[in-house]
Amino acid sequence: MKKLLLLATIASSTAFAGSISLDTRVDSDSATYNTANGGKNNSKFYLQTGRVDYKGKATDDLSFRLRLRFNKTQSAVNTRDSLNDSVDYASITHKMGDYALTAGKFDIMTAGFEGATAGSDMYFTSLAYGSLTRYATGANLAYTFGDNTVNAMVLNNKSDTTSGQTRNMYALVYKGALMDKALNLIASYHMLATPYTENSEIKNHNDSYITLGAQYKLTGMAFSLDYTLNTLADTAGNKDKTESIVLNGSYDLNEMSAVKAKIESSTYKDASTNTESKETTLGYGIAYEIKPIKDADFRYHVAYTNKDVKPETGDTKTESHIIAGLKLQADFLK
Repeated sequence: MKKLLLLATIASSTAFAGSISLDTRVDSDSATYNTANGGKNNSKFYLQTGRVDYKGKATDDLSFRLRLRFNKTQSAVNTRDSLNDSVDYASITHKMGDYALTAGKFDIMTAGFEGATAGSDMYFTSLAYGSLTRYATGANLAYTFGDNTVNAMVLNNKSDTTSGQTRNMYALVYKGALMDKALNLIASYHMLATPYTENSEIKNHNDSYITLGAQYKLTGMAFSLDYTLNTLADTAGNKDKTESIVLNGSYDLNEMSAVKAKIESSTYKDASTNTESKETTLGYGIAYEIKPIKDADFRYHVAYTNKDVKPETGDTKTESHIIAGLKLQADFLK
């Protein structure tokens, strides 16, 4: 909280080109589980999203961004990047014609259009999304040509240790637009080396995150489809795979209200034994949103989500949620 107060004080006492915005969402969540799931039915009020986003410019070609979460534990500073996990962004960007260099901590563009959706606009996430790294510290060189951008990144490994740790994550992300930006595309590949021990010898397995996504937008409606494949090694070098197909849709009923729907089909393959076991997930959700104040980014929402997880053997595990809440996004300086 001290960091947030300091940020607001600096911004209010300094002349700069930029904005400080509050993004917060408060929900009531009633969760229900079947017997196979083993969870206990419960209901709660909680802060689903709470963050302050500071964007500014030193010059037309030099910008910076700092985003802090106040609904996340202010944990100890990480050894590798000297930041804690409540910091999403702490970066500087230098534009150089068609190129832009970003250094610091930033969104590394995983999970396609599902990953590009603001957390405060999501009611559930796919299985593959849940096993991804969303923010990391490093450098990104972006090259833009027309409506297309290619991003090449070198990033810290997700491991926090620095002892004998020289392995980085590497990423290549393409974003493009066609048909007057009605059709948008994302293709991403993230790779990092993970050490494991075999016959007392330390070896590396390349973990990978691959996503292909497409989004089509018309007046008052939008649809997106993502395919994500995560391949992760366990401590013995076995390759576990998480595969998700996610379909998102939204439709504006009028200027004040909209409906949204999401469907997930996922498979998790555990390769830790000689006999590969598979678990399948089918999830869906539907939401209704209403914005009662025309000139404010404020809304009420109600949503229902359900997930059925079918293991290789045994009964299906079911989990459902009824969500009702509100969201506000506002600029402090306006």
